[in-house]
Amino acid sequence: MNSLELDNFIYKYSNRGIIVDTEPLLVLIVGNFDPSELIHIGDENYNEKDSKILFSFLSKFNRLIITPYVIAELSNLANKRLTKAGNFKRFVLECQSVFKNYTESRIKKDKILNRKEAQWLGFPDVSILISSENENLPILIKEAPLLRECTKLGIKTIDFGSLRATYPVPE
Repeated sequence: MNSLELDNFIYKYSNRGIIVDTEPLLVLIVGNFDPSELIHIGDENYNEKDSKILFSFLSKFNRLIITPYVIAELSNLANKRLTKAGNFKRFVLECQSVFKNYTESRIKKDKILNRKEAQWLGFPDVSILISSENENLPILIKEAPLLRECTKLGIKTIDFGSLRATYPVPE
């Protein structure tokens, strides 16, 4: 996605909102309280620049949407990957602060369990798919399997890798 496409994406969805996937949330939240931990939390070596990009990008949207399944996955990943003593507690406190401004999209378990995509994506990603379909909103995403499924289903996405490559780094 080039910068013009990115500007058009933001213009189109900024008033409606965006659904945020687990890994971008993890980078954002950990970057808020201990950027040195970013190298431990994902499949890639994230840094403070990535957290700043996410914060700046997401601040353009009036509504940020998450699902309870994503919150659970986020907590589990942080608990496993944060390396410094006391940082999981700091993570939870940061989530309490950050998520006050997010909208929760609740998806009933039967809807998730009845989706064939759950067999290869898992429950958190299917909750994101259903939320996007229900509200006709795009997804900020990092995971390749979910990205492929969204493309197949015609769901609008913005890939975090693409965002990292094109979004201007805030000062």
